[in-house]
Amino acid sequence: MQPFALNPPKPHDEAQEMISAPASRFARFAAFSTVLLWAALSPQSGAAAASQPVNGRNAPLAPAIGRTIAPSPAWVVEDEEPVPAPSLEPSEDTSDGMRWRLVDDRYDAASQTRYFRRVLEVTSSDGLGYASNVEVSFDPTWATLAWHSLTLTRADHTESRLDFDAIEVSRRHDELDWAVYDASVTAMILLEDVRVGDVVEYAYSIIGANPVFGGRVAEYAFLQWGVPVDRVRRDVRMPLDRPLAVREWSGAPAAISSETDEARVWSWRMDDVPASENDYDAPPEWDTRARIQASEYRDWSEVVDWALPLYPRIEDTSALAADLARAAFGAAAPLPAPEDHDTAEQCVRFVQEQIRYLSVAVGESSHRPSAPSDTLARRFGDCKDKAWLLAAALEPFGIRAVPALVNTGWCGGIEDMLPAPNVFDHVIVRLEFSDGRVRWIDATSTHQGGPLDARVIRDYGLALPLAPGVNALERIVPAAETRDRTSVRERFVSDAFDAPALLSVETVYRGAAADRMRARLATSSRTDLSRSFLQYYAQNYPEIEETAAFVVDDRRAENVLTLTEAYRITGFWQRDDDDSPYRAMVYPDAVSDEMQRPSKTMRRSPYQLGHPVHIEQETELKLPEGWDDPAERSAIENPWFVLRMSSTGTKDGFTYRTSYESRASRVDAAAVPAYARDVDRALKEMGWELTYQPSLVGSSGSKRDRVMVEPGPYSPVAMGAGAFVVACWLAVFLLFARRRRGPPPLPPGPGPVGLGGWLAVLLLGLLARTVLTSVNLVAAAPLYLQEGVLQNASGGITGVGLAALRVVAWIGGVFVVGVVVNGMVSLVLFLGRRRATRRVLVAGFVVAVLGAVADFVFGAALLAANETDDYRKAAVTSGVSFVAAVLFAVVWITYLALSKRVANTFRR
Repeated sequence: MQPFALNPPKPHDEAQEMISAPASRFARFAAFSTVLLWAALSPQSGAAAASQPVNGRNAPLAPAIGRTIAPSPAWVVEDEEPVPAPSLEPSEDTSDGMRWRLVDDRYDAASQTRYFRRVLEVTSSDGLGYASNVEVSFDPTWATLAWHSLTLTRADHTESRLDFDAIEVSRRHDELDWAVYDASVTAMILLEDVRVGDVVEYAYSIIGANPVFGGRVAEYAFLQWGVPVDRVRRDVRMPLDRPLAVREWSGAPAAISSETDEARVWSWRMDDVPASENDYDAPPEWDTRARIQASEYRDWSEVVDWALPLYPRIEDTSALAADLARAAFGAAAPLPAPEDHDTAEQCVRFVQEQIRYLSVAVGESSHRPSAPSDTLARRFGDCKDKAWLLAAALEPFGIRAVPALVNTGWCGGIEDMLPAPNVFDHVIVRLEFSDGRVRWIDATSTHQGGPLDARVIRDYGLALPLAPGVNALERIVPAAETRDRTSVRERFVSDAFDAPALLSVETVYRGAAADRMRARLATSSRTDLSRSFLQYYAQNYPEIEETAAFVVDDRRAENVLTLTEAYRITGFWQRDDDDSPYRAMVYPDAVSDEMQRPSKTMRRSPYQLGHPVHIEQETELKLPEGWDDPAERSAIENPWFVLRMSSTGTKDGFTYRTSYESRASRVDAAAVPAYARDVDRALKEMGWELTYQPSLVGSSGSKRDRVMVEPGPYSPVAMGAGAFVVACWLAVFLLFARRRRGPPPLPPGPGPVGLGGWLAVLLLGLLARTVLTSVNLVAAAPLYLQEGVLQNASGGITGVGLAALRVVAWIGGVFVVGVVVNGMVSLVLFLGRRRATRRVLVAGFVVAVLGAVADFVFGAALLAANETDDYRKAAVTSGVSFVAAVLFAVVWITYLALSKRVANTFRR
């Protein structure tokens, strides 16, 4: 199905003129999103039709085709106001050596005439080629081209270059690569002696419109492109008795409406139009270019009413379904029967893969499909032909199927558009099963797997089903089974550090991922695929070689495809010299390949993401020796994706798991910097470097550039230092308790006396803190006293980072010892009701606060060195402990200072 487009010439290479737009899916997308879609949907006049002798693509061209020279239409009135001078310097206001001064397009519905005028200035030698070649394409089966003027201005001298003998007309062949055949021709004038500084101006009209559109106007046009334009003008001229709805987007000015005795004119004009800044990676429905739409269609039901006669109902579809089944199965084909979905599935596959895509878009056939029986007999057709054949043939199987119009470029963005036929450029099929389930199938898709109710459908967003009574667009909801899912399992086997490692890879594709891989396998040779797979892994392992041909297990009925590969990696372990450690790298490439990062973060448009996507990658390594590192887990979660990473050591190796799951199909422009930061963080955190130091016992691995070691025995030096710290704290608190020997205490004052009330709570809390801190100190003793434990706990950091972490750890340990010693001394004084109890308790609370600070700093340092969920939880716990220590200190120090029970009890 072709876009309903009749477009003006390009103001730049970005907006290639296409009078009859290409019909392949990819071409339609390019045409609809970059071309000036300026569609004239009015019927061809009898006079225009009579002047067209061309009835098909291969018919000879009449001498007059495309070579008519005539005055401009009488209704065309040029602007009295001159084109404004550009706001930018000439060097800034040009593209490819040209500056566009004027782009003027007007359409008159009564005469079915579209008028075009262009003015461009050559600013450098790069623009000479384009400015010297004036081309116009049109379809002579329903349109006539009339040239009005062609002038070249040099300095103050203007001369006409329009010459009948200089006009060359030829058939277009640029659509053949897209398997599209139409009757379009190209009229061309090659200008001689064009120089830098010249201004080329030309005007022409195209009269007539494809009769398939039934005489109603639907316009869609851009007012802005990827190059600046000094002035842009668009007019739509309608008879007074024909109302028209208009809409504008992205800064396009509101239409100015005016009336004459014969017509009403809607006009849009923009001066000094800057170049647009569309991002190629924006969502398909997003466009920042100024654009307008005009339509005579009041609602979507009128569009359906226009399309239904193109797809007339077939009264007896049983014969057609039987013919299709025989084509798919042969002479022994089963007869179509309700709920026989297996046979229906094979018929769908036959239409998708055995009826080749080929569009013959001549005249009304640009939008009127061929009869289903003709499409089946000749074994070719385009999207509308195949969709109608499929919809009709599925009816005897108990499936209600109808063609549905979609847009391959704007997708769900058509929701904001006015109802019109030219909103759509593709046809798919809507299926409704007997139980009410609705599914969608693209008859032009190939290599699909899965049952009939779980076929992958591209995210077209919205569709217009062609069925009586339909008056609204319908949301396309893909089946859950069609989501893009990939699981990769890699297994490295390394029996020796100086020998090659073996790698086996099993990749399981499901849903859309299976369809893509199946298509790749079908369209590429095994030799090319083997080379491609090998080069993929050679990015990380340059000395890799294939040890066995890859094996494919395609369970097409379930749409599950498994690919198995086998390789040998020489030099898997690398070392700088005989004294340095062995190192090897593993990285989850399948996951990282899906982590899309925008090329620029400061942008106006959202960033498009693949969605829904789920990828899991598991890397298992069998190593020459065991694995000493504890299990780790970490995750990065945000509104756009969740990435989970985990590692587990085993007796003879290591397993690393990574999973990525998308959460959204786009990132809003303002959030792109935050998204990019998370992607950068993810790419940095993914991957592990394995390190083996022959002088140590055991193999190890960790985050990149880290070394794990075998813990050594308790260090005598560290143990002596610990004993010294205990002695120092004991001396400090004893001296603190013994100072200020004053006179005998006075008798107790009024108020409570004894170890009761809140004082008892304080005593129990002091006892509990001393015991728990002592237990924790004993458990953490290896961090301070045993060589290598702190290094492994940090994730294997070395050098200055490890030394700094050791200092922080020892400072925290000193304060922890202080808390334990203070608790023991305080308990003795407390039970003896000594006057020094209050001073020692206050000192203990201060030491506890300082210890909590040191513990928090140590936890933060560990987290910075090794970002895992366990260390994140430990850091949070340290922060909570610090806040609690401060609160306890404030409360109990205040209580010790003000309590009468305390003053009356501790008096010895």
